[in-house]
Order: sequence, then structure tokens, then C-alpha cells
Amino acid sequence: MAIRSNYERFVQDVRAYRGADVASDHNLAIAKTLLKLNRTGRKVLVVKRYDTSKLNMPETRKKFQVELRNRFSCLSIDDDDEEEEEGSGQESMEYSKAG
Repeated sequence: MAIRSNYERFVQDVRAYRGADVASDHNLAIAKTLLKLNRTGRKVLVVKRYDTSKLNMPETRKKFQVELRNRFSCLSIDDDDEEEEEGSGQESMEYSKAG
């Protein structure tokens, strides 16, 4: 049995079976091996860091504030609409109870 020299230490047992019907003049050889695999390195999660020192510049701070205001303005409009809808629903229920 031909095995590379760097894998010889993993071979535990080798047996040759003479007379096995393999339609050849060779003998059947079976080897037991124990191969230990190394772990691969885990991927390190890179945290995206923001340069907050730029917020000290007035023009950058203004742009950032405007962008945040625009981004969250749609949420505040939706919240106001929901509050109005909830309020109008409660008023209509109060009228129906009284009538």
C-alpha cells in the first residue's frame, strides 16, 4: 500500500486479504486510518466605525441633522395619523354609546 510520508502517522492498521475474489492477481488490502482535521479560522466580524469627530464641524453637523430629520419625518407623520385615527374612533364610540 502506497501512502505519503506525511500521512503515515494516521495509519492504524493494515491487513491484506489473500484470495479475495477481485479478478486480479493482486491481494486486497484494507487500511484503518484516523485523520484529525484542523479547524478553520473563524471569520472575525468587522464592526463599522464612524468618525464622530466630523460632527464637531458645524456644516457636517447640520447636514447630519437634516438627514436624520428627513429619515425619521415619515415615521412621525405616520404616528400622528395613527393617533388622530385612534382619537376619532374613540369619539365615535362615545357618541354611539350615548345615543
